[in-house]
Amino acid sequence: MRRSAPCILLAALLPGCDTEPPDTDGDGLTDEEEEVLGTDPGSADTDGDGYDDGTEREGNTNPLDAGDHPYLGGWPIGACRNSIAGTGWAVGDVAQAFSLVDQFNETVDFHDLCGNFILIEVGASWCPPCQEAAPELQALYEAERGSGLLVVSMLAQDEDEQPATSEDAATWANQYGLTFPVLADPSFGVSGQFIPGDTISMPSYSFLDEDMRFVAVDEHFSSPQEVLSRVAELRSGG
Repeated sequence: MRRSAPCILLAALLPGCDTEPPDTDGDGLTDEEEEVLGTDPGSADTDGDGYDDGTEREGNTNPLDAGDHPYLGGWPIGACRNSIAGTGWAVGDVAQAFSLVDQFNETVDFHDLCGNFILIEVGASWCPPCQEAAPELQALYEAERGSGLLVVSMLAQDEDEQPATSEDAATWANQYGLTFPVLADPSFGVSGQFIPGDTISMPSYSFLDEDMRFVAVDEHFSSPQEVLSRVAELRSGG
């Protein structure tokens, strides 16, 4: 509902004059915005998925679809999520679409994470270098997340070299206090695409830019500083 000019001009003189557009259900969207979106201005959660319509709109999910809502882990969902078209797995390609279960037992659609510089780690629970890298990755993420870096760990096997499950991802995340996505990828089903050739060396890292285009595949780093150097190159267009 649009405010009338007299109400705007005389707001300070006329007590009770409504100077703000109405938000009947208090979900952060005005009634007028809800009319455009097709959501219910009388219900804060139109699709009944547990998230207010305003929260969904702000988080780039659909407030009219109960199956589409923010991730329990709070992973950022880019507005570009539905416009990404995968082309391959090599440097210069846009990452193909895939879905894996995270440490909260929730399916993550990878293209939802667009709009960030993404560092992908491929590892396994039994891998000592992966165990050493985990706290360093968390420290890196905490330091750089505000500037657009997202770390994604893909866990392929458990401590017994068996296919990783969501429970393994949760154990790994809890053990090292990881607050970024840890995706269970049983037996390198997807992450094997990030490690070309027949030899798997872990941890292995790949970089994607904000458009989910590969700029590096199967790299290895001796320190977080090397990662930061590569991120700086990406941000400068290198």
